[in-house]
Amino acid sequence: MLFKAVNNIKAEEIRKYISVNSSISFASLLPYIESAEQKYIKQILGSSQYLELSLFYDDPDSWGERPEPKAAASDLGDLLKLAQKSLINLAFLDGFSVLSVNIGDSGAFRKETESQKSLYQYQEEALKYSFRTEGFNSLDAILEFLEDNIDKFPIFKDSDTYTVFKSKFIKTAPEFNKYYNINDSRLVFLHLQKYIELVNDFSILPVIGRQFFDELLTAWVAGETTDPQDAVIRFIQKIQIFLSISRGLGSLGVDITYNGAYFLSHGTNSSNFKKRDPVSPDFLHTYMQNALHNGNSYIDYMKDYLHENIDEFPTYALFYGYNEGDPLTFRQNTDKKTFWT
Repeated sequence: MLFKAVNNIKAEEIRKYISVNSSISFASLLPYIESAEQKYIKQILGSSQYLELSLFYDDPDSWGERPEPKAAASDLGDLLKLAQKSLINLAFLDGFSVLSVNIGDSGAFRKETESQKSLYQYQEEALKYSFRTEGFNSLDAILEFLEDNIDKFPIFKDSDTYTVFKSKFIKTAPEFNKYYNINDSRLVFLHLQKYIELVNDFSILPVIGRQFFDELLTAWVAGETTDPQDAVIRFIQKIQIFLSISRGLGSLGVDITYNGAYFLSHGTNSSNFKKRDPVSPDFLHTYMQNALHNGNSYIDYMKDYLHENIDEFPTYALFYGYNEGDPLTFRQNTDKKTFWT
């Protein structure tokens, strides 16, 4: 674990990241810390990097005596701060409902005394929003820190969670963000990878063929593309971006954050608190259709470019000829019926 009871007798570590009363019980927080570690921190770091960080936290003084490969103590110390900040915010978020009540044999009651009154609903929502925002932003900060210092973390560099995809057409979240705003989120970028693979399989490969796709990718990874290849790759990138958004938007949202889909609206109370309301199905459908339209338009543009410059792409020409001059096309069939005869 990345927090210890012995280090939080008076919430010493916790109060580095959240302003809480020193009398708060670490035991009451423990289940939510453990849960948040499993759900968020371990998932982001991967099992091996999480283990290294946990071992460092348990005994930082003897870290230099451990065998290689390992990250330096100073670098792990920086990573630990980011991980703890995310972890404690997400632990409070997950445990907020239960931590705010007393539960006994006769039921559950709000914690309230003559000197301590419960929060208004808008105050609760503001507090939970703060925990959520700080927690997930810090998860992104973890990935950005590791990405910027990747050679200092050999264990993470070899993990599946490393967010620089060197063998992909879109290698990083900022590259994705050039064409569609995901707030430079590494978390969202990771989440969209499975949809990018679906876009490859169902929207790009049937149009240009596996051999030409692999030829372009090999040249791209090696940094040896020609100008005509670069033009096709830019089309592919835009197709991947817009069609993966169309496929994945239902699980991400319009204001894309890792933890939901929201619009900002002013509350009706005197606090002027800006609450975040879930996106309506109609708005979500509109955004998905717009992304779908853009992606399919780029497919058409790519085909036009390939046909206008066919002599530059012999591998594609062979695939195009194999399909008798009529490459496979796909029709968006959402909310419609299709009959095959």
